[in-house]
Formats: sequence, structure tokens, C-alpha cells
Amino acid sequence: MGEPTTASSSPAKAPRSRRLGCQIVLLAAIAFLVAGSVTAYWLWKSVPSDWVRNQVYLNSLDNAAKLQIAEAVRNRVVAEATDIAQPGSPEQPYLNQDRTIHLTFQEINVWLADELPTWNESMNLKLPPQVKDYMLSAAGENLVLRARYDTPELNQIISVEFGIDIFDDGSARLRLEGVRGGLLPVPLGPILNQVRKSASGDERAKGIKGVVDFLSGESFSPIAKLDSTRQLRLIGYHITDDGIDLHVKTEMKKPS
Repeated sequence: MGEPTTASSSPAKAPRSRRLGCQIVLLAAIAFLVAGSVTAYWLWKSVPSDWVRNQVYLNSLDNAAKLQIAEAVRNRVVAEATDIAQPGSPEQPYLNQDRTIHLTFQEINVWLADELPTWNESMNLKLPPQVKDYMLSAAGENLVLRARYDTPELNQIISVEFGIDIFDDGSARLRLEGVRGGLLPVPLGPILNQVRKSASGDERAKGIKGVVDFLSGESFSPIAKLDSTRQLRLIGYHITDDGIDLHVKTEMKKPS
């Protein structure tokens, strides 16, 4: 008798097993993409909690209260920057003396809400009207500027995390650490390049282009006008638990 033959199922089952394995991998990839898309969408639509708290606080104040707080902040900065009780030159004791002025983030954010447009005009700055509801906070050793970008196509809270590098020649440069739309990290480089291209030659987009150049690390002079003859120069800063210590000195404005 011949040897019994046994039918092997391996060749028939192998293709089915491979197909099944491919289907499982494909389904897993689809599930991963869907989960990732849902997570990204949730992060994009999420609003930072500190921005919400700041808006609630600002909405609890009437215009008179905001004006009072903002004026108190401005007057205190001027008073502390020009405090003649501190030593200096005999003629104007406060000039070129290093001072430290502490401001809480709450004070800063009321000032941003009430006086930023007026201050921008006095500094000849043009911010894009599409960006509004600014607030400042901190993340570790960095500052975080949040604002609402509001257009018919997009309404989103944009957060820019940054530091400020101040150099020996008195100039400064923004050190960009990260940007988020909602809570979603955003690759800023390609976006800035595209905005810069689209803003080129458009008179209405000059404000946006200026912000783009600033975010791209263009150097600037960290000064603010005190009055018609004096200016305040930032020479350093330190983030505290509730705000920021500004290290400044007062200078006479150079004749234009």
C-alpha cells in the first residue's frame, strides 16, 4: 500500500491570513487617524482657561472701573520710573538709573483692554484690526500673549509663547518658543511666510505684515514714550508668581 496522503491547509490559509492581517492594520491606521483628527479638532477648538478667566474678569468691570485701573497703572509706572527719591544726576535724579517696576498680569490685562489702541497710536504702531482681546500670562520662564483672531472665515484664540532677548547695543528681539491655535500647536514658519506673501503690496495688510516681521525675530528698540521729552527703556525682566518685574531706565528722547 502506498503511503497515506494528508491535505495541507497552509497554502490556502496563508493568503487569507495575510489579507486579514492587512485589514487589521488598515483598520488600526484608520482608527488612529480618526482619533488623531478628533483630538486635533478638539485641541483647535479649545479655549485656554486663563483667557476665559481674564474675559470673565474684564466683563465684570464697567468702563469707568477699567479706565481707573488702567490710569493707575500708567501713573504708577511714570511715578516709579521718575522717582526723585532715588539717586542720580543732580539735575534730573531719575535719569539713566535702573529701576524695577512690578506689574501684575491682571493690571497689565486691564491696561491692554482699555489703553492699548491709544498707546499704539502714540507709538505710531499699527496692529491689525482682526486681532483683538489681548492678554498676557506666563508659562515657566516665557511670556504668553493670547489674542482673538476674528474674521468671517476664522474666529480663533491664538497664543504666542515667547521671550525677549535684549542686547548690549540696546536693541531687542523676540525669541519665539511656540504658537497655538486654541490648544493645538501650530507650525508658524510656513504660515508667516504665506501671510507675508499675501500681505505684500496690500495697503490694508501692513499691520499684519508688521506683526509677522516682529514674530519672525526682527530687531526693535524696547522703548515706550513717557511724555514729549522722556522715554522708558526696557533693560530686562523677570517673571514672578503673579506678574512681571520690569527692569527699566528713563532716558531723554533724542531730537528727531
